[in-house]
Amino acid sequence: MVEGFGRHWYGRGEAAGSPFSDDAAVETLTKLWARGLGIRTTTEDYLGVNVITARQAHEMGVDAVVSRAKQVVGNRPVYVTFDIDALDPAFAPGTGTPVWGGLASWQAAAMLRDLAGINMVGGDVVEVAPQYDTTGATAIAGAHVAYDLICLYHWARTRR
Repeated sequence: MVEGFGRHWYGRGEAAGSPFSDDAAVETLTKLWARGLGIRTTTEDYLGVNVITARQAHEMGVDAVVSRAKQVVGNRPVYVTFDIDALDPAFAPGTGTPVWGGLASWQAAAMLRDLAGINMVGGDVVEVAPQYDTTGATAIAGAHVAYDLICLYHWARTRR
């Protein structure tokens, strides 16, 4: 199962705004997905993936989002992927696909830390593009996400 944070949906017929994608690969990957958090693009068909948009996350609050994520993944092995563009560009402008209305850095930090207890088997942070960020804020955010993912993994390995 994959727990994914990101701003866009790679679904049928769409990949980063492109009308081209491998539908078979998307269908196969979708069977592994549990959640999409912080999504800010819309589609008529999320292919069965449980999606919480950024707006819903803002309205629900961190506790409710994490509770729902934990309910969906249960005790199954989970790979957590964090696309830095899940964060609003105010907090991480250095990405190839910045879209306003994303998560604040405090929300992402709280969500990652509150996921403690999931059976995390791996994770990554992607889309950090320092060349698009003269402040260095995106690299700092990416480093903090990576650190929290390492802590989640360690927790899962030592507390079970």
